[in-house]
Amino acid sequence: MGKLSTVSKKGQTTIPQEVRKSLDLHEGDHIVFEIADDGSAILRKVRAEDEARDWMKSIEMTLAPEWSRDDDDDL
Repeated sequence: MGKLSTVSKKGQTTIPQEVRKSLDLHEGDHIVFEIADDGSAILRKVRAEDEARDWMKSIEMTLAPEWSRDDDDDL
């Protein structure tokens, strides 16, 4: 069985120390909750490369149209 934590009235919880150690979590780190179809959840640390990919996706539509042309590889 996993480690138990309680959710507060504000929806906050404390990640147990053993889990923080296992995930190498430190102040300022980002975490993500992934929800499965069966209602279970997985907590994981967001890696720097995940954040970079998400940032690139967020600005993708602001890039000049010529940067995403189909014939870019031909130039």
